[in-house]
Amino acid sequence: MRHKCIIALGDQPYGINYSDEDHLLFVFMGRTLTEIQVFESMLCFTLSSIMKDCEAITDFEEAMNSNTSKTLGQIANIIKMHLKDDELAGRLIDLKNKRNYFIHDFLRYYGWPMMGKDKYAQALEEMEKLQLELKDVYLQIGKHVAQNNLAKIGFATINKDGDIEIIADNVFNKE
Repeated sequence: MRHKCIIALGDQPYGINYSDEDHLLFVFMGRTLTEIQVFESMLCFTLSSIMKDCEAITDFEEAMNSNTSKTLGQIANIIKMHLKDDELAGRLIDLKNKRNYFIHDFLRYYGWPMMGKDKYAQALEEMEKLQLELKDVYLQIGKHVAQNNLAKIGFATINKDGDIEIIADNVFNKE
């Protein structure tokens, strides 16, 4: 079924005319892209914290500015050098490759716009898995960084009940 959706932002109307499947696909893609950007930003933050604490950089903002123009691959490879866990480093590189696939090849792989309902379901499931893996790997990296004192940093998440859950914190609490 096709729907036309019009949303007005101020005086400007914006419209889309997609099938239900495409609408859901695009919502999931937007959510996945958001998770990817959060993941990349948090890795940049983590790398900047490591640089400030173990290298000659004294200003966190200087470290952030030097890292924001780096690609995910560059950031992942630098962080990988600091990790003392080969499995976690491997997961980070694997996730970088999954991100690149999602950005560059995802729709082509599923044959969009000529996908059947089964392909839509597979695509949605794959995106949900990627979103969960992005969160898990980042939280594992945060825990590793804090527990190994690679940087003074705290990591928290909001659980499904809306409560803040401390994952790792070597700034205020000593683990």
